[in-house]
Parts: sequence; structure tokens; C-alpha cells
Amino acid sequence: MRVILIISLLSITLLSVSCFADKKAEVDSLTIDWHPRIESALELAQQENKPVFVLFTGSDWCYWCMTLNKEVLTQQEFIKYAQENLFMVKLDFPKKIEQTEETIAYNNYKHSYYNIRGVPTVVLLSSSGDEIGRTGYQKGGALAYIQHLESILP
Repeated sequence: MRVILIISLLSITLLSVSCFADKKAEVDSLTIDWHPRIESALELAQQENKPVFVLFTGSDWCYWCMTLNKEVLTQQEFIKYAQENLFMVKLDFPKKIEQTEETIAYNNYKHSYYNIRGVPTVVLLSSSGDEIGRTGYQKGGALAYIQHLESILP
């Protein structure tokens, strides 16, 4: 009888751990769907009436860009928030990562169009394409960054 009870308890424990692991893997697998072009994000944003988050970054050389990425953009709390509330665009200006000439030209054009002075710069656009505000790196992590964005967004 005791053996059956122990086996039953072990089975329940293993089942619980397995379910928890599946949920954790599901949460850990969240990623941001980065659009390479503002126009494609705006098309979707208009359909869902959501703002567009445009990140100008130097992903492989800019210290503050890498810090923003590590502390905010790759954190599950921010990713979940972004998936539910924003359309995300990344325009990268790397030094070591190769890009097509078309991508380089497009990113440079948008850099000039939005008069970007440094990276990281985040330009927040309404679903109609109007600029709502700008920001960059903010200390405090993902939850603080979400609160910061919500203070800017209408």
C-alpha cells in the first residue's frame, strides 16, 4: 500500500513539474516580431489601432543599444507587452553585421527623415503615422520601461 502511495505521489509531482516546465518554456519562447519597414508596421497598426515603436539602433557596437536590448527588449514582460500593444520596427546601423544595400539605403533614409541624432532612439508613431514622442534607453528594466512608454502613449 505504501509503495502505491509513494508511486502516486511521485507521478503527481512529476506531472506538476512537467506542466510547469511546459508553461515556462512557453513564456521563455516569446519573441518580438520585428518589422524591417515602418510602412508594413503602419498597415497593421491601422487595422488594429495600435502605435508603432520604431527602434533606431547600433546593435553590435552601441553600448546603450545593447543595454536597452538586454535589460528591456529581451525581457519576457516587455515582449508580452509589445505583442499585445505595439507594432515593432527595428532599423539597425551595425558595424559588423552585413546588410543588403537596399536595407542600408532604407535605414539611412529613415534616419535622415526622422532626424535621428543618436542611437538608441525610439520614435513612437500613432497608427496613422504621426509622431507621438521619442525616447531611448531608460534605466529600471522592463516594467519601468513599460510605465515610461505608457506615460508617452495616448
